[in-house]
Amino acid sequence: MTPSLPLSHQIRDYKYIINVDGWCGSKRMKQLLASDSAILNLVSWEEEWYTPLLVPGKHYIPVRFKAHDQFLDNGTELIDRLLWAQEHPEEVAKIVQHAKSFYSFYLSQRGEQCFAVQLLEEYSRLLLDPWRLQTLASAIGSS
Repeated sequence: MTPSLPLSHQIRDYKYIINVDGWCGSKRMKQLLASDSAILNLVSWEEEWYTPLLVPGKHYIPVRFKAHDQFLDNGTELIDRLLWAQEHPEEVAKIVQHAKSFYSFYLSQRGEQCFAVQLLEEYSRLLLDPWRLQTLASAIGSS
């Protein structure tokens, strides 16, 4: 078995990096967004707080695996996406730049602090308005 390569080495040595979630959200996505590597992101149902803000094709190259009779589609879409990336270096460079800008704005220490402040301010507004809090709780409970 080949030993795994640390993420810092992957980011340093590879132009394209595949991001695959496990049983929970991939914590490495944040580091990948800050890197000079293009991210081939397997579409997942797992989310981090910032995931809804990411735009497929703008911040990463989306890859889907389709299940057929309990087997994956043997990675043909992944291969197609890699070939596309190799044939479109200017577009891939823009994707990498957009990813880095996204990281700087939302995921840097300052960006995460701003998010935390906004979250706490909104939470405090909910606490000051019991009717709004009850309405939100009902909406969450019924979904």
